[in-house]
Amino acid sequence: MAKISKKIMLLAAVLFCAVFLADISAAPNKKTSPQTEKQVENPHKNSRILVEAFVVEVSLDALYKSGVSPIGQKPNSVSIKNILYCLKDKENGKVTAGAKVAVKNREEGKTETREKTYVKREQQVVIHGKPTTRRTRDNYTSGIDFSIRAIVKSENKIVVSFKFNQSGLVFFKNDAVPNTFDRQWENTVSLEAGKPTIVGAIQNEDTAVFLILVADIYKS
Repeated sequence: MAKISKKIMLLAAVLFCAVFLADISAAPNKKTSPQTEKQVENPHKNSRILVEAFVVEVSLDALYKSGVSPIGQKPNSVSIKNILYCLKDKENGKVTAGAKVAVKNREEGKTETREKTYVKREQQVVIHGKPTTRRTRDNYTSGIDFSIRAIVKSENKIVVSFKFNQSGLVFFKNDAVPNTFDRQWENTVSLEAGKPTIVGAIQNEDTAVFLILVADIYKS
């Protein structure tokens, strides 16, 4: 009788342990349960990002007078402060073009402008043995293409992928035919919100041309 009681008690203990373990496994895991886990939503999901581009032309003489090294040697490489110094005098610098694009976070946008310029031109020709002035009119197309993709990385950091193409005309006093130019900048840069940043530059013997971007975040 004692042997039978021991077997019954051992069997009851085994059954109790099995039920206890089953209850533990069936209990919801607080760390992984989808009911208790809170989804962290991107605070900038619906934010609007405005990116502005400015083309600035400055005199090299004025740029060097502001303290810039002719070959960009640090710590005297060109900065926004140097460009602002040149812009104080219209003879030394000016903003020649600009464009703006607004997009939602992680989206793309673009803007395009086109302008036709008609230039009158006189040409001396001989008709029936007599010198004659022939007047013609040439047309030129200029404009800007500006496209971006913007991603907010933090409250103050925005990553912008951009393409900026500009075509235009340069007129000279003693030449009736203008010179044409094409400028292209393309890159991905990290910008501090609201802070102008130089993202591209070209120069010739007398003038330097800078592309400056400013990006800012506007929450919906």
